[in-house]
Order: sequence, then structure tokens, then C-alpha cells
Amino acid sequence: MRVSAASVSNSHMHSQQTLFGVALLLLLTRLSAAATLDSNTIISAENSFPGELVQIVSGASPPTVVQLIAGGEAEQLLVNDDSVLNMTGGSVTGAIYARHSSRVSIFGGNLGELDVRFDSVVNLFDGYVGEGVSVSGVQGTPTLNIFGGIVAGDVAVGGFTSLNMHGGRVGRVSGDVNPGRDYLVNVTGGSFSYFSFRGSATVHWSGGESRQNQLFIYDESVLHIYGSDWKLEYEDHYSGALLDGTQLTNFWFDLNGNGRVVLHSVPEPSALALACAAALPLALLMIWRSCCAASSQFAPASFSR
Repeated sequence: MRVSAASVSNSHMHSQQTLFGVALLLLLTRLSAAATLDSNTIISAENSFPGELVQIVSGASPPTVVQLIAGGEAEQLLVNDDSVLNMTGGSVTGAIYARHSSRVSIFGGNLGELDVRFDSVVNLFDGYVGEGVSVSGVQGTPTLNIFGGIVAGDVAVGGFTSLNMHGGRVGRVSGDVNPGRDYLVNVTGGSFSYFSFRGSATVHWSGGESRQNQLFIYDESVLHIYGSDWKLEYEDHYSGALLDGTQLTNFWFDLNGNGRVVLHSVPEPSALALACAAALPLALLMIWRSCCAASSQFAPASFSR
């Protein structure tokens, strides 16, 4: 493997192709749109759509805002245009499809699958996704933000997408697209099974738990890891600590093609806090001198880490 601070060798990766998108397309062709919501609506126990596909679209006063609360139910939810879906409870036994420039926020409840496309933005704060999550940017640049909740299956990202994971628990985080279709992954927290990236991924990892100690970085993908105390244990196995303090022990990076890993050594949070505290009096003195100077020009000090 190529590490910028070290190198790790290649080995064969056992990965699966997902038919997630095909399965969703088949579901859509089987279901007819039983309901269309074009005005603000609350889906509740009294106003529910069990076994139905519900489309949310722009109406006379866009955006259309739909709330799915405890007791509410639908088979599929298709969120179109610039519509907004806020899910705090209830269930979607099939999938939620985020399309166009829609916004979906999930605070609770249960759903089967989550499919994110076009220029939509989906925020997962809590709740349970029984299958997996697919993010595809072939016709746009969608974004998925994970702050909490559980995804029992994998999180699969495609070209021209962004995934930001700050919490929660998911299966494998993977990308399997052709080189040239760039996609961005930022992981600062949460728990995942492992990384598996193909194509042209740029991945930044500074916190959170990988439940397996082998990560797969293939093709033109680059994994940046931020932490400290990096150490070569033996034969391409590395140990260290992520920026959030998570310990990595005997991690093996499996590379193929031009895949590489860059280990960034950055101060631990406590050391960084001490450094900032030590610099504060000097910074205040500089500001005071600037304010007292005869010149009216003010040039702010800058620093980089």
C-alpha cells in the first residue's frame, strides 16, 4: 500500500456488486402512485397510506412540507422537486426516494431503504433503516449526512456524491463506480463495518469506529487518516489513534491500482487546546497594539495547523 508516510501492499478484495438501484426501479414499476401530496400534510395514524406509494410534489405554495409522525405509515415515499419531508416517527415499509432538490430529515421511526439522488440532501439523525442506503449522483450532486440512527445494511455511494458521517451505526461504507466520477466521504464519528472504495473516492477519516481492521482502497481512491502515534507494527499493519481518540490496532490497508492512504499526524485535542490557550495572551496583546496604533489599517493575524 502507498501511504505518503508509509506503504502497504496490495491484496485481493472480496466485494459484492449491489443491485440496489435495480431493485428500487422494479419496485417503482410495480407500484402505482396511489396518492399525490402537493400541500403541507401530516401523515399520522388518522391520515395514513399503508401499502401505497405516496408522491410529494410542489404545489401552489412551494415547498410542500410533509411530516411523518408516530402512527403514520406508507409503503413508499417519493419526495420530488424542492419538497421537504420530516420524519419523526411512523414507518415506511419500503423505501424513501429523495429526488431533485428535495430535503429529507429523519429523526425517528422505521424504514426499509433510503435512496438519494439528483441534488437532494438527506439528514439521518435517528431511526432505523432495515436494509441499506444508496447515494447516486449520475444526474446531480446529492448529499447524505448521518448524525445518528442505525442502518442495518450498507451505505453505498456513487460518483459526484457527498457522504458526511458524524455518528450512528451502519454496515459497510462503500463506493463502486468508474474512475473519473469523483465522490467525497468525510467520517468524524459513528461506527461502520469497514471501508471499501473503488473509482475516484476522496475519503477523510478523523473519528469513529471501524469494526473490522481491514480497509479496501482501490483504483484512484485516496484515504486520508487524521490522528497521531502512527506506528508500523509488522508487514504493512499499522497502529495509531484517530483525532477523536479512537485507537486503531494492527489495521491493514488493502490497495489495488493507484489506491493510496495518507496518514496525517495532527495534535491530540488536549494538546491542541493547550497550544491555543498558550497563544491566547499573545493574540490579545497583538490586537491591543493594533487598536492603539496610529494607522487605521488592521491586518489580522493568521495561522495554520
